[in-house]
Amino acid sequence: MKEIMVNQATSTDLKELVKKFILECIGKEIEKATCGKVKIPKASKFDLGKLMNVQWSDFDLF
Repeated sequence: MKEIMVNQATSTDLKELVKKFILECIGKEIEKATCGKVKIPKASKFDLGKLMNVQWSDFDLF
């Protein structure tokens, strides 16, 4: 990702670089380069009961 951004920044002037950021051309290029290489972790399970037990156990200390 860093290499793509540095390459784009050094190959064009500031005006063209801003246009590429606005049009998300650089973002699309990064997505293509990292397709299948990024591992997305699963969201953790939320247990309201455990949260309530932790919250109410603090009141028992007083």
